[in-house]
Amino acid sequence: MRINLFSSPIIIDECSNFLEKKSDLLDFCYKQKESYDSVQYSNRLSAWQSPPLEPDDSFDLFDEDLIRILAEYKIQKDLMVKYLWVNINSKNGYNNLHHHGVLTPLSVILYVQVPEGSGDLVFHSPVHLTGCSFYTQVSPEFHGENLTMPEYRITPKEGMIVVFPSYLWHLVEPNNSNCDRISISFNVMTV
Repeated sequence: MRINLFSSPIIIDECSNFLEKKSDLLDFCYKQKESYDSVQYSNRLSAWQSPPLEPDDSFDLFDEDLIRILAEYKIQKDLMVKYLWVNINSKNGYNNLHHHGVLTPLSVILYVQVPEGSGDLVFHSPVHLTGCSFYTQVSPEFHGENLTMPEYRITPKEGMIVVFPSYLWHLVEPNNSNCDRISISFNVMTV
């Protein structure tokens, strides 16, 4: 018998009918950039981030997808999104290593525009000893089968929705393209 302990369930799904919604989502994101100065959280260099925003009608564009995906976690309380924020990473912009805290159970990213070469989303293992000799001695095949590696990379694409426990440390690599990489992020709270 083998038991894989302490997993961190990440769900990757897609926004339904994304191509029909993309233009409205882009308009929403750029409208925020015109309205607000960038706040400084994890964003660096040419990465712009909105202040926390109340969900509005734009949120309705992917609300049904979110309800469907969050149901997979089987959380036993009602859920709500209180704030969301927009991320626009221009060339060389990135987000350094951070997490979204422990007070909200889940965090969500919706990718609105993802040019090729605009950087991966990289999760770091919550297991503190992933640098110990066990993890450096086992084969890459074992790591792949058991997800024991010290980091896990996701190459996003437009319309992708990534849901993950808010405690997971993660970063966004630099945007090496000449186009903006745009995402909408938010935390899901219990009520």
